Amino acid sequence: VVLLSDCVHNAGPDPRPLAARLPRLDVLLDASGEKDVELGRELAARGRGVCRVIHDFRDVAPALSAIFQS
Repeated sequence: VVLLSDCVHNAGPDPRPLAARLPRLDVLLDASGEKDVELGRELAARGRGVCRVIHDFRDVAPALSAIFQS
């Protein structure tokens, strides 16, 4: 799973247990506004993936390429 999110937990249950149930979760963290980098990194770690910080649309393709090459 590739999640593109600001990782700000707005509502609902804690997402960490769900992340841990996935075979792999990579996070593209949108840092263009409000963000929770710590939660993004924790979700990726629990999902056995990586968290890459995205500042604008130019960062998406390189981040996806790096994820798919790992």
